[in-house]
Amino acid sequence: MSIYMEQHYEDVAKILSKDARTVEIVTEDIARDFADLFAADDPLTCLHCGQEAIELGDTCPVGGGIGAPHAHTQGFNREQFLEACGLDPKQEKPRNLGFHQ
Repeated sequence: MSIYMEQHYEDVAKILSKDARTVEIVTEDIARDFADLFAADDPLTCLHCGQEAIELGDTCPVGGGIGAPHAHTQGFNREQFLEACGLDPKQEKPRNLGFHQ
């Protein structure tokens, strides 16, 4: 039994069907699209309370005492993935992928 659902296949097909410009740009776009897909599937969550990492500076009601920040350590690390792909995770333009949002 596959861990993927039909929606995963459709999302990958959308990613791969984008218009090609140059090999470098397409490769970067594909890596960023997969990072978005994986992050949507397994978002970073707080190690203590399980809340998804939505707002920076949020405080955790469970771990670290009153006013302590969330420990966002579980889930897919988008920044680490993009760095492993040889990309700068902070250097990207805002995009609307049209899926998994």
